[in-house]
Amino acid sequence: MSFLMNMPVYSFNIPRIYSAVAEWAAAVMYVSLMPTNRKRWQRILMTVVFLFWQCAWLLLTQDLPLLFWIPSMAAAIAWIYLFLRTMTGERRTICAGTCMSAFLLAEFMASLEWQIEYFGHLQSIPVRAAVAAAAYAAILSLFYFMERPMKKSPYVEMLTRRQVLSILILGIITFLLSNLSFVYANTPFSATLERDVYYVRTLVDLCGVVGCYALRRQIVQMNEEKDLVSINAMLRAQYDKYRAYQQNIDMINIKYHDLKHQIAGLRAETDSQKRSAWIDSMEKELETYRPEKQTGNQVLDSMIDAKRVTMQQNRISFTCVANGQLLDFMHVTDICTIFGNALDNAIESVSLLPDPEQRNIHMEVLERKGFVFIEVTNYCDHAVPLGRDGFPLTSKSDRVNHGFGVKSIAYSAKKYGGSTKFGTDGKSFYVRCLIPMQKNPA
Repeated sequence: MSFLMNMPVYSFNIPRIYSAVAEWAAAVMYVSLMPTNRKRWQRILMTVVFLFWQCAWLLLTQDLPLLFWIPSMAAAIAWIYLFLRTMTGERRTICAGTCMSAFLLAEFMASLEWQIEYFGHLQSIPVRAAVAAAAYAAILSLFYFMERPMKKSPYVEMLTRRQVLSILILGIITFLLSNLSFVYANTPFSATLERDVYYVRTLVDLCGVVGCYALRRQIVQMNEEKDLVSINAMLRAQYDKYRAYQQNIDMINIKYHDLKHQIAGLRAETDSQKRSAWIDSMEKELETYRPEKQTGNQVLDSMIDAKRVTMQQNRISFTCVANGQLLDFMHVTDICTIFGNALDNAIESVSLLPDPEQRNIHMEVLERKGFVFIEVTNYCDHAVPLGRDGFPLTSKSDRVNHGFGVKSIAYSAKKYGGSTKFGTDGKSFYVRCLIPMQKNPA
């Protein structure tokens, strides 16, 4: 406590120990909202080390000349970034945006608390420590509940470098303006009176914190809207595929029956064994492309038939146990979306396997305790990483513009109060949907 006793009661500059504790507390608050694979003892150790390091750094650099003030603060921000990156392992862009948010929040916390001390003429060390603890706890609690819904959103992971750059620029401008009075007093934006300095600094920091939060909130909403547009486009694409295939299958059915009659006529008119063998070959080949009605749901049958040719071309074994009548309450678009995307992803996955014996896909549509159970599984000999939203991470390099197939599956199931789960079980990857049965068709 000696550093508290030796520092001046009032000073234009916030005591460095206050800033260090505020930066540490803000960083810890944001870490608590982010996923981490660190063990409990590792998190505790790293948190304690970061507290002592941040305090030591700011105290050791407090007497440096003004020329080195900005570099020392930039280094303090870098320590926050390294702490976030080490604790969470998140992408650099995510940690950079979160780092600036934590730093601005810490600046506001320290400025507001120091302003309260100034106006309250607090001189007792225990009272000042209690006020600081109460102020920090209140502000952190408020922002924890404000940030929690946004940090839990999967759309936070979709932040681009340009969007993070805008957050960083806003943070830098806020920091420079809030501390302008300490560097250059003779400017249109500087304050000279001690009371005005506190007010301007706290007000600018507050505007920066609110502006940064609003900017990140808007970015997340924009990503969410963009995602929804892409999902709807995929829904429409799957439905359009179904309509186009349905038109083709109707024509194929007509041709199929016509050819059956023609073959029967040719067989009756000739006694040539060679001609008969040729006709048998035609009939066998035609049987391969005969549409199969196997589930009891016309839409599901069409989706399976549409994928069957691709499966045959890639030597994929497909098995199906499905009661298609359980899907009668669902809209055509949703049936196309769930099964079309699930089968497309399974086909794409097993087609890459070098061994044809492993190219297996199995599909089930069953009733389980008042729910429609949908499952599509395919062979998979490796673990599939999942995001914080439970969706498989796309293998494409451009994660922002891919991965909408699995999202559209979950979106369609959710429309009926259902849930979707993705994962691996042994050497199989599965997509499971559990949807409450409804009596009235959609």
